[in-house]
Amino acid sequence: MGDFSGGRGYGRGGGRNSAPYFNNGRGSGRSNDGWGRGMEEDLNLPQGARTQQCRFFQAGNCRYGDSCKYSHENAPSSSRWGEDRGGGQQGGGRGFYDSGQGNNWRGGSQGSGRGRGRYQGNWGRTGGGGRPRDETPPAAADVIVLPELSGHTKKVSSICGDPASKLLYTGSHDGSVKCWSTETGQCTSSVDMGGMVDSLLFSGGYLFVGIQQASQGVISVWNMSNGQNHHLPGHQGQILCLHIAGGMLFSGGQDYKIRVWSFNAQTNIFSPQAEIGQDKGGHAAPIHSFQSVGSFLFSADRLGVIKVWDLSSGALAQTINAHESAISQMLVWENFLLSGSLDSHVKIWEIQEQPRPDFVINTTPTFDFTKEIEEGSQFRRPRGEEPDKVITMTGTLDAAGTPILVIAFLNENYLRLYELPTFTSRGTLTPAPDTRSMAMTLSPDFSRGHMIVAGDGVGRLHFFQWK
Repeated sequence: MGDFSGGRGYGRGGGRNSAPYFNNGRGSGRSNDGWGRGMEEDLNLPQGARTQQCRFFQAGNCRYGDSCKYSHENAPSSSRWGEDRGGGQQGGGRGFYDSGQGNNWRGGSQGSGRGRGRYQGNWGRTGGGGRPRDETPPAAADVIVLPELSGHTKKVSSICGDPASKLLYTGSHDGSVKCWSTETGQCTSSVDMGGMVDSLLFSGGYLFVGIQQASQGVISVWNMSNGQNHHLPGHQGQILCLHIAGGMLFSGGQDYKIRVWSFNAQTNIFSPQAEIGQDKGGHAAPIHSFQSVGSFLFSADRLGVIKVWDLSSGALAQTINAHESAISQMLVWENFLLSGSLDSHVKIWEIQEQPRPDFVINTTPTFDFTKEIEEGSQFRRPRGEEPDKVITMTGTLDAAGTPILVIAFLNENYLRLYELPTFTSRGTLTPAPDTRSMAMTLSPDFSRGHMIVAGDGVGRLHFFQWK
């Protein structure tokens, strides 16, 4: 099969020789009647060494105090979905940050005064007059288009990065995973996975690859500190999403099932922990996306359903019929869950600051965005025209630290940028034809912040850098 030893520091670039997400010294000895004891036990870092913000502390009600896994160092922040802030960009690093979850971007909050009030009117109204349907949106003026890279021969299905080593990993339906240097743009290694690659995740010094081999779904696990590799069979068909939460690996499949894998720190091997099917309250369709906040895991499927799981007990906490079609991507920003769907909608769901076991997110979206809002209230889709399906989304920060949502819609040769929380248009990124996967990674020039990477349907990679 080969390996990634041709890359610049398969773990060497970032100096990682262990897996911080899993290095709890407990091995895999967890009870099968649950998923473990919750995320707060998985890291034992001093408060000053923790970078991800604790949203419960920001709300004034974290029960873990100095033993909390998340940082308590920043004051609360505020957000108003769709509220026009007078046109000024807000910096200070609010919004998305690299969680090491591949395409899954979680929101960190910094700044002043979250406040309890929520803006309830004119969501997404920024004072714009709309634009004719057939007019191409203007290109973003504050973005540089970098040379595209090619190497894959079929659709780039997944992208993830390791900012510490400045390496980017791409998976494709051509059956390969390629490793790229973000400093030179060179492909440093390519590994034949023996089957179609549908998902990638880089976390805690490990690279996880979801592969379909014949009718079987297999996760290939690479320890980036020593190059060791092992496989996790179990799914039937494609493995569509991967996620780390609560010290465990979660995989979602075409077979409607969530599989949970625990880590043995002595052997550095993952093993099956649980399987969640319909008989345990699971999904009735293929699972496309995961996210997690605190002690809760979110999973989304092809029928437009979001399920919320308690990571401490493994119990189903909530089911929401969120969309009328498949949910292609979920993101977290501040205390909101964002879901993008093939029904053309991006919906914003507020996560409760004091969640109850059966009520973690509001069942009514705080804001419901479609392209028609940007293009003007007089727009009517021509008869027979296909809806503006959301193919994928990612989050990034511009050069001033303003959070930006990047959306790839079906049949558009560009990506659309929206400032959060107002959904003010920030222009487009072009060319980006037939985008199938996206990721945000730190630029080699760290002074310029984040770089956006888009993979298309024929195997090319498109790069965009903030000025």
